[in-house]
Amino acid sequence: MCMEARRGDCIYVVNTKNRMARVDGRFIHWVRGHGGGDRYSLIFYSTDKKSETPPIEAVHLDFRPHGVVPV
Repeated sequence: MCMEARRGDCIYVVNTKNRMARVDGRFIHWVRGHGGGDRYSLIFYSTDKKSETPPIEAVHLDFRPHGVVPV
């Protein structure tokens, strides 16, 4: 997945193959080419105003899914 940075001066390329990532979908984003086969995405978001957060950055580089130890 490709994400445009907040300032628009940088493009993040996030490897999501067989892994989770935390990104802010309010920023411009798109997917690169796909070599075939099935492709699935799970997207979670809230429309509750009480849960609203300001858009700070497109990609959360410090995100670690619970129970996953960095290698």
